[in-house]
Amino acid sequence: MRIEFVDEIPATVIVGPVLISGAESAKFPNSKYVLIKPADKIEFGYEIRLRQDYYSQASQAEVYESLLVIGIAQDFYIYNYSGKFSVAKIEMEGYFGQFRILNGLIYVADMYTLRCIDKVGRTKWQSEHLAADGVIIHDMDDEKIIIHGQYDPPDGWEMFVLDTKTGRIISRELI
Repeated sequence: MRIEFVDEIPATVIVGPVLISGAESAKFPNSKYVLIKPADKIEFGYEIRLRQDYYSQASQAEVYESLLVIGIAQDFYIYNYSGKFSVAKIEMEGYFGQFRILNGLIYVADMYTLRCIDKVGRTKWQSEHLAADGVIIHDMDDEKIIIHGQYDPPDGWEMFVLDTKTGRIISRELI
């Protein structure tokens, strides 16, 4: 299965586009589309309306079980594509950075923090501010998450080790 972001929906899309950013977003001026291309060649298209020009460098989409998980611009979405309903839309602090999925939980980095979200869109925890301009998930396992936080752009980075279950800082050091 292939997933990609595009600026326009191609004619080859058989299903969609489905607006997943919510009815209130229909008035927003800019769109991005997420295409899912399964092996059976039927293409599915999903539309995300953006509050402002797309300025963030980061965008990411993955299919996890029956969920389409998307981070782009200032928002993070969970959409149940088999049931055809929105599970969650979460506004990021500043901008979306990246996400990782581990043991059924979604760990989402934004401009300042890291948060842990379950499959039904509930935030289980959100870290304290770890950066001034970007949090990057470097590595993670069942016990700890290693992140880098940019506190003094462009070169000032700090490494944090967080508890996977609580988001609390275990250790930190300049890198």
